Amino acid sequence: MTKKQTAKAKPAPKKKFEDMNADDIFAAWEAAARKSLKRGQSYAPEIFDPAGATVKLYKRAINRHMNDTHEKFTAADARHSTRVATDIGRLCSVIAESARNHVVSLDGFQRAAKLAELHPACPRTTGGSGRWCEV
Repeated sequence: MTKKQTAKAKPAPKKKFEDMNADDIFAAWEAAARKSLKRGQSYAPEIFDPAGATVKLYKRAINRHMNDTHEKFTAADARHSTRVATDIGRLCSVIAESARNHVVSLDGFQRAAKLAELHPACPRTTGGSGRWCEV
């Protein structure tokens, strides 16, 4: 094969936003939060432990929202959700600066997430079971 004929591996096709489930939505959210930390910073293992309470809580909120509202997840929802996650990660990065070993504790993460409830990308609505951008 010549240089021009080199075979390239095709990436796995991405799911359409409306086909995303709670695992997919949370994975995108987690990736955005992790990417926001600076080099040398990390989250305490229990924060994103797949069997842990925090992950279960977020996925339960996603599923509840999907089931209660019967809304499909959209590209706009993904932008808002990951923007909030990115900003939670930025707050966690500030917390990590003064944390032991630059590790964000569960308490620090929860404080950052609480602040994100006021995020402008996530306007409050009345009633319902939550907002996409809370997860």
